[in-house]
Amino acid sequence: MESLLELPAPADSAAQPAASAAFGTQADGLLARLKSDRETVLQAALALFTGKGDGALRAIDLIDADHWVRQFAAVRSALLAGTDTVRHTTRSLAFAEAKVSGFQTELAELSSQVFGTAQRLQLAATRTQTASAGMQDLQDKTHVTSQNVARSQKALDAVQEEVHDVSRFVASTQGKLASFVESVQTVEQLTAGIQDVANQTNLLALNAAIEAARAGEAGRGFAVVAGEVRNLARKTAEITRRIDDLTLAIRDHSADLGRDMDGAVQRIEQVGNLVGNVQAATTGVRRTMDSVLQVAAAQRAQMEKLVADAHDQQQSGELASQTLQTLADQFEAMFEAVGQARIQLKQGAAEMGKFSSPGVALRISLAMHDAWIGDLLAAAQTGKTVDLDLSNDRACYFGKWYYGPAQSYFGSNAGFGAAEGAHKNVHTTGQALVEALRAGDLPRIEKLAAELELASNAITERVEALMALVP
Repeated sequence: MESLLELPAPADSAAQPAASAAFGTQADGLLARLKSDRETVLQAALALFTGKGDGALRAIDLIDADHWVRQFAAVRSALLAGTDTVRHTTRSLAFAEAKVSGFQTELAELSSQVFGTAQRLQLAATRTQTASAGMQDLQDKTHVTSQNVARSQKALDAVQEEVHDVSRFVASTQGKLASFVESVQTVEQLTAGIQDVANQTNLLALNAAIEAARAGEAGRGFAVVAGEVRNLARKTAEITRRIDDLTLAIRDHSADLGRDMDGAVQRIEQVGNLVGNVQAATTGVRRTMDSVLQVAAAQRAQMEKLVADAHDQQQSGELASQTLQTLADQFEAMFEAVGQARIQLKQGAAEMGKFSSPGVALRISLAMHDAWIGDLLAAAQTGKTVDLDLSNDRACYFGKWYYGPAQSYFGSNAGFGAAEGAHKNVHTTGQALVEALRAGDLPRIEKLAAELELASNAITERVEALMALVP
């Protein structure tokens, strides 16, 4: 039996050109058939990958069609699983960055606040230390004042004793003055008696002179005696008048002195009362000074403790601030790494999106949306503006695919039509958030960020429903 790869030998040399031409024609036909079969296999495999089912692949008369269908389906599943991983990773990174981006700013602010608090604690400690020194100075001066008050109290005690001595002396003098007045009154009484005796003597001398005159020469000597007696009585009367005048003056002066002494006693009593009041006030002042000293000592001890605590808190605050700053730096480095990863994922997703498969396109469209939604949510946390134009929902990856190839694939499917409204809502809400960020409208930013997250969940549900329709 001849081999299919062997040709019969020519009968003679003249027949060789015709045989060569026939062989060439047969080879060209075989190559054309091989190319056609290869294109058919590739188109069938591409149909399986692009979600058109495995019918074309099974229609080819392959030796083990089920085996090849399973192999190609496994490769397609792996491709879709990889695309899903890109999609989920993009969403996780974008939304995680959005959640913690505000936390990074808060960490930096908290670090600054903690450091400021530590500085204020240091300032408070310095001021407290100054106040403690002032309190020590006050304590020292209060102690000196207390000692001066104690000395003043001793001096007041001595003054009070002197006042008591003067009061006793004045009282004694008043007693003596009273005795003196009584003596003067006795002298007045005696003077009155002498005056009476002088008057009677003068009267007797006058009678004697009369009798001597009657006696004549015989009574002349008696008349001389009577005259002398009379002169003595007159002198006695004059002396008694002078004593009476003197005692009267002494009595008047004694009365004045008595009144002055009474006034002096009253004033001395007033001075004594005033000194007593001053002593009581001084005692109160000294007690107050002692209390002030005790309070000042307690306050100074408390201030010293406050200074020590403030120093400890200041050191702890600086350490906490450094730790927070380190943490913020680490967050910043992590964000940079996450940002690079997101850029790489976005580039990879864009490359994967070039493959015209509905399953891949749906997954990549979600990844692309999650990327810019994450950027917007992160900006909403920090209040930073973003350079995005989301006004045209047909310009994004999903929009181009939705209004392009997807129309012929899904046709009038209700789920496909419902995805349009959810997609428009994502763009409308996102564009409103971009404008709110530019305006710095914080309440509106917070409201739109929450709405955008809900809209993102809605479009995800719609697109995942479309994924389930792709075989």
